Amino acid sequence: MNLYPDDLKNVRTRSWSISNVAYSLATTLTPEEISQSGVQLKHAVAKITMQTTVALTTSDEIWLHCPGYESFNVLTNSGTGASTIINFRACNNFSAGEMMRWDYLFGTEETQTLSIEYSGRPTKKVLTNVPVNPNKHIILKGDYASIGLTNANFSVTLDEDWGTGSGTTDF
Repeated sequence: MNLYPDDLKNVRTRSWSISNVAYSLATTLTPEEISQSGVQLKHAVAKITMQTTVALTTSDEIWLHCPGYESFNVLTNSGTGASTIINFRACNNFSAGEMMRWDYLFGTEETQTLSIEYSGRPTKKVLTNVPVNPNKHIILKGDYASIGLTNANFSVTLDEDWGTGSGTTDF
């Protein structure tokens, strides 16, 4: 892979999900203006975090299925190219309140439909209208142990500062 892209409208990643955070900025400032005023980079990726509200003491797999893009347009600050479902897997013992998994991916300004699946169970938990947008941190917090057995409660928190949560939606 070329680490120095020729086209900033089509910056590609090595894989469908990104293991490190990425930053971008498109500006019309001159180098002199930038050196005088400075610039603030934005996250080119969305961060998705899976957090359990109950203890999990199993090695069963929990899958998050989320749309993502294979490349990024620096000028529009948006994912581009083919969209595919990215599958994130969490399996281990987790304490209540523990972050089970997090990852980064290219998104767009459109909301997405995500699904969470507990391996071996026939029913998935579907989350609609989730803002998987660049420069956003999405925290999927809920009872992962109940997925596929009962009506599992989840909330989606959108953290625009990647710090303290700024809004929660229950599903």
